[in-house]
Parts: sequence; structure tokens; C-alpha cells
Amino acid sequence: MVKIIIVDRNGELEEISYEDTISNIHKITGYKTKRNFFDRGSWPWKGHYITLFAKDTGRANQENKYDLPPPLDNDLFFNKMVLVKHSEMTIAEEDLLDLTLADWKSCYEKLFGGFEDLGEDDSYSSEEEIPLELQTKHGYSKEGGFVVDSEEEEEEGWVPEEEAVLVDSDDDDDEDDEEEFEDDEADGSELSEDSYYSD
Repeated sequence: MVKIIIVDRNGELEEISYEDTISNIHKITGYKTKRNFFDRGSWPWKGHYITLFAKDTGRANQENKYDLPPPLDNDLFFNKMVLVKHSEMTIAEEDLLDLTLADWKSCYEKLFGGFEDLGEDDSYSSEEEIPLELQTKHGYSKEGGFVVDSEEEEEEGWVPEEEAVLVDSDDDDDEDDEEEFEDDEADGSELSEDSYYSD
């Protein structure tokens, strides 16, 4: 008799004692036949292996919601699944070992790269308090360099685009530009009608 873990369709885990053979492991989940209930992959764990047995076909809305570790994290399985621990890569009856919930949770955490627990001291707020002297009049922080207070804008001489007016310093420059444009047309510039051909 060994301990195995049943993964319910809603993602809940249950540790149970199993005394039948691997070839009958489908029965523990309620399946009458072994059809499509196979070994879907294994994870190495402390010199042993943990293997998942599951079905990859089923009815809509019967998908198992449990998040499996890589490389099975993108695979879709249905209804109940079973986790089994064994000493050799290939599963044999004599190689079965106890798999407890504590073992699986430890393995699971390692396979996902570790999880960080946020305690009360570690919790944070999306709205951090900003000292008043570092706030704009709208409450944003001046420290980041991206937000400029409107008072600072006026001091630095910044003018919004709508208020900016273009001022020509010399009207003579416009006349020179017009003369150059006329000369280009006379010479047959790239933009003249002569340089375009039609079929």
C-alpha cells in the first residue's frame, strides 16, 4: 500500500492510500476502463520521480483546472488526475513510493521556481504615500522626472503648442525662397512635369 495524490477536476488535491496495481490506477478516479488514461509525464524529485496519470480527451466543461508545472503546463487534461511517486524512471509495482501532499507541494514550488510569501509586513499599496514637498498640485510625484508641475512650466518659459505663434523675422527670406523655387522650375527639377512619363 502506497500514498498517492488525486487531483480533482476543480484543482483540489487529496492524499489517499492505494493498494491496487498501476495497471488499475484508472479505477481510483472512477473510470471503468483504462482507455486514454495514461502516464502523461514525470518530474524528477530528490532522486525519485513523480508521474502524472490523466486523460487528454473529454467533454467540454470537464477540463481539469489544476495548474501543472512545466513541461505539462500547456497541456489540457480532463476530470480527475493521479500523481504517483516512484524510484526508477520506468514505473514498476516494486518501485512505488509514498507521495504525500507535503512532498508534492515542495516539488511543485521548486518546479515553478519558488513562490514568495507576502506577509503583513511585505504587503504593499499601489498608491504609495508621497511627501507633500515632492507632490505636484495634482498629487503626482516630482521625483520621477516625467511629471512637471504647471508652476514650473511657467517659470521655465514653456508654452503649450496651441499658444505658440510662429513669427517671421525677415519677410525678405520668403521672397528669396520664391525666387529659388521659380529657378528650379525653369531648370526642370525632379518635380517638374517634364520628368514624368506615362504609358
